Amino acid sequence: MIEYLTNHREGTIIYQTDGFYISKYSLLYTIEHLCMEYLFTYSGYRKAVKHVFNFTHLVPIYLDEDLQFIAVKRVRDYDNIFINIKSIDHIEQQKDMLQITFTSGRKLYIKMSLYRYNKLIENLSIIRNTKVKHFH
Repeated sequence: MIEYLTNHREGTIIYQTDGFYISKYSLLYTIEHLCMEYLFTYSGYRKAVKHVFNFTHLVPIYLDEDLQFIAVKRVRDYDNIFINIKSIDHIEQQKDMLQITFTSGRKLYIKMSLYRYNKLIENLSIIRNTKVKHFH
């Protein structure tokens, strides 16, 4: 299972439960490709989410029950990270950082408040509920 994705000078590092690998493509291209596997474009998804929910910043991505991503920063920022919330074991607030522990035991530290994280999860849940309702 994908845990998180981050930019690297050679492309994108895709961290998975059982290790990691480097894709030769940029992080944004990788996200676009993941969306295309689920029959939609990332830009179209963002437009639809803005139209339906008026979420404009850090729009969470719901692909399926196992792939649900939140962005740590603006999508075009080089140091952005997309985190798959379904691979998170637990989260701890540490001063101005969050320590995210994944099911693999890997830890990731991000500069984000717990409030902001919870708001992104709430937005993702709203998107998920709407998508599941429409396709079942």
